[in-house]
Amino acid sequence: MIMLGLGGISAVLFQAASQFFLKDIDANRSTEYLNETLFSVALAFFLTLRPLRAWFSTLLTLFILGQVAFYLSVNWETSRTTIAPYLALLLKPSLLFIVMWGFANQITTVSEGMKYYIPLTFFSSLIVAPFTFFSFTKTAECARVALIGSMIALALTWIGFRWLSAKLPAERWLDEKSDIEPTAPSYIFRFAYGFGAFALMRALLDPLFRASGDVDPLTIAVGILLLSVGCYFFGQWLLKQTGWFLSVLTPSLIATITIAIFYVFYVAKVWVSAWVTLNEIVLRTLPMMLLYPLLQIGYLSLLKKDRFQTKAWAEIVFAPIVISSAAFILPFILSKFESAERALTYVVPLAIGVAVAMSPILAPLGKRKGLLPQPKAKM
Repeated sequence: MIMLGLGGISAVLFQAASQFFLKDIDANRSTEYLNETLFSVALAFFLTLRPLRAWFSTLLTLFILGQVAFYLSVNWETSRTTIAPYLALLLKPSLLFIVMWGFANQITTVSEGMKYYIPLTFFSSLIVAPFTFFSFTKTAECARVALIGSMIALALTWIGFRWLSAKLPAERWLDEKSDIEPTAPSYIFRFAYGFGAFALMRALLDPLFRASGDVDPLTIAVGILLLSVGCYFFGQWLLKQTGWFLSVLTPSLIATITIAIFYVFYVAKVWVSAWVTLNEIVLRTLPMMLLYPLLQIGYLSLLKKDRFQTKAWAEIVFAPIVISSAAFILPFILSKFESAERALTYVVPLAIGVAVAMSPILAPLGKRKGLLPQPKAKM
């Protein structure tokens, strides 16, 4: 938990600093997107060439060296505009989380994941939360402090994982059973959709939310905190009572209900701002605090040799494609209407369809042996 928290602190601080230093750099968005896609494919292939156990420590070392190089590059105008953007792409926070959770998945059993992953996500998020204020970095001095803090946090993470790796018995890296079902290639796309669905819903609804007026950031922050606490208790109870599949569908069910109610009140022009605020809270909190740890548990049902390979391809390559599809769908819809409000009839059902599609897409994963509901002991 502490090591994931430290890694999260490093990611948050680095993201805030890199956004500050690169904010004035102009880029061709289509070219940038093509570069990111090609880079993601190459990176996923590179990461899966060897088992994660063999070079996890090396990956964290490369992250630290990369952050040092980024720190040096932003101090010179030429390197800031030529080298720093590529380093930021290589060191993006999501990649660090993928590598760290990949390590956790390699040494965790399904039963342990069912018990600890939701609390692990909750408490590591609490460790990271105080550092999110660096997202509002406005001076170069603050951004440099954030970068130094990021490097220190990542170095402590590296020390912690080195210590943990030395303490772990060799059996932890091996499969417990020999009768685990094989990993189907389609699982990559199923996990990718699971990780990208909520971001896609937010991207589709964002023009409507912005057209409905500003929301109070303090209300959003308090709402996220309260819902996170609710996810901590509700998620563990739900997992014990219903099993993995119904639990992983619950976030999309809640999102479907809140989006549908928002649609009704939006049309009626009643309490629109309140429902926009509620949807913002739901669409930001549920994927991180409930859906994300549940999908990580899904990886634990795979053979250990396949867990990180599946995760790397699903989250580095295909989940971003799912998310970015809104950039192609939404302009086409909005071009047919004068405003986002007039596109409401198409955008809201499309967002609900994205949520509903979670059920058939994730259903084959829910049938895997480790994820089936456990029979309750008779009294």
